[in-house]
Amino acid sequence: MILKQRDEKLTTNKYEKAGEKAEAQMMHYLQRAFGDDENTIVLNDLRIKDANGEVAQMDHLIIHEFGFIIVESKSVTTEITINEEGEWIRHFNGRKGMPSPINQAQRQIKILKKVLESNKEKLFRKNLVTKMLKTSFDNYPFDILIAISDSGIINRPKQYNTSMVLKADQVCDRIEEIIDTYRKKSKSLLPIDIPASFYNTTMQVIAALLTSKHVPIEQNAINNRVEEEQVVYGEKHRKEEAEKRDLKTFCCKHCKSDKVQIVWGKYGYYFKCSDCDGNTPIKLTCKDNSCKVKLKKEKDHFYKICETCHRKELYFINQR
Repeated sequence: MILKQRDEKLTTNKYEKAGEKAEAQMMHYLQRAFGDDENTIVLNDLRIKDANGEVAQMDHLIIHEFGFIIVESKSVTTEITINEEGEWIRHFNGRKGMPSPINQAQRQIKILKKVLESNKEKLFRKNLVTKMLKTSFDNYPFDILIAISDSGIINRPKQYNTSMVLKADQVCDRIEEIIDTYRKKSKSLLPIDIPASFYNTTMQVIAALLTSKHVPIEQNAINNRVEEEQVVYGEKHRKEEAEKRDLKTFCCKHCKSDKVQIVWGKYGYYFKCSDCDGNTPIKLTCKDNSCKVKLKKEKDHFYKICETCHRKELYFINQR
């Protein structure tokens, strides 16, 4: 049963748009799997605060009869690697580190628990059993699943457990497996193995409380961020245009043509002439002979970076 849909948001950032696309894809799978299931409640795009003002932004929260499952959606259309230390690396225009979604979900659980515990008197039926057991949300499991885009590739380590990291189209089956595992335990003959469980009405009350505590991102804040991004982009664009005007013209040492491109070879970067096919070495200098200078490529732009002076300046642009 879907009791909360995603909020409508105005986004201009391409990364935010990709994230929203991943969340929408996961929401579609959850709708198809649990839209008519009264024993499984789905809250999408839930943002709540605890008493200290700490915020938990959950892409998808599943409430079932035995506990909770947080599903974090991540837009990974290329490739990710998770190493033995649990660190995440995204393969996109090179290798880039990224925050662990597992750690992110664990922080969300802490805030979610605080909110639930502070309202538990409203959520649990008041009867002799609950008083005797001193019912607490610590008695219920909070599971984590990370959903990456269907087209993404996951490189897993041998030792570190990544069983909670799945393709988006696998998540609903895993949710059903998790719930079924707790259901089988509930039929155990050993009381110590029997998990706590919610009444159906308690699940509804929990969902209603969390939905009422939802704090949407204010549109003004989104608009301000968009304006800031536009200002930053404008300043960056003007700076790049100024750097282009100041660029030195490089010529082929053989035919003196300025139709050269920087290419990578056996011994590093060099200029390749499109007129005579000749090669011209690149000589990088800085204000001091002791400076350590290197060339860094960012798409068609090449930057001269001095590790000694901590300077970065545009050196050359390959023309397409």
